[in-house]
Amino acid sequence: MTEARLARVGNGLAAVTEGWFVVNAREVPWVERDGFGKRGRFELDGRLAAGTEYEPVHFEQLGITLAVLQPGEPNGYYHGEAGQEDFLVLSGECIAVVEDQERHLRQWDFLHCPPWTKHIMETDSPHEAYAHVGHWRPAAAKPEL
Repeated sequence: MTEARLARVGNGLAAVTEGWFVVNAREVPWVERDGFGKRGRFELDGRLAAGTEYEPVHFEQLGITLAVLQPGEPNGYYHGEAGQEDFLVLSGECIAVVEDQERHLRQWDFLHCPPWTKHIMETDSPHEAYAHVGHWRPAAAKPEL
């Protein structure tokens, strides 16, 4: 396996070719999603590649994102995914709503969501940060229960 080439994309460095690489989380592209906090992206997805000379470079098995939420911001919409998702709170505190049950999470708490587990996170603490890991797989229909 060859080393990926890193290039400046947006406000950070991203791998623009396939391969292994090392990058500091402070140097990856960070994007703000209106009302949903800031995200540090380790892969060059279509949104980051848009308007550049580069094609998207996706991780085949896992997606990893860092997120920082401000008070009152959710991390997205209440939803479930076809692949598992995991969250590790790096700083601050938040409320996770999982299958309509609230759980208070604080630094170093880990939340595991198997496929199709409905969830959302929201914070009241300043600068709540978490790492998000998701299993990327082709979209699958939600199984009938």
